[in-house]
Amino acid sequence: MAGPLYAIINRETGEIVRDKTYTDVRHAKSAVRYHFRGQTHLYGIGIVERSAKLAWYVDDNDNWSEVTAE
Repeated sequence: MAGPLYAIINRETGEIVRDKTYTDVRHAKSAVRYHFRGQTHLYGIGIVERSAKLAWYVDDNDNWSEVTAE
């Protein structure tokens, strides 16, 4: 499994503020300093949690069926 992904987040709301993720925390830290001029009181680095959920499956006749969300 791949390592964690890091994203720049708003510290108050927890929302991701840039549409880019980083595989190395050093690059995320540099991005905060570069894009937000070091405003660490407003922005921080969060770990993006990833999980896979089955949404479609294929049967023996090569027909796809959607799986209901649980």
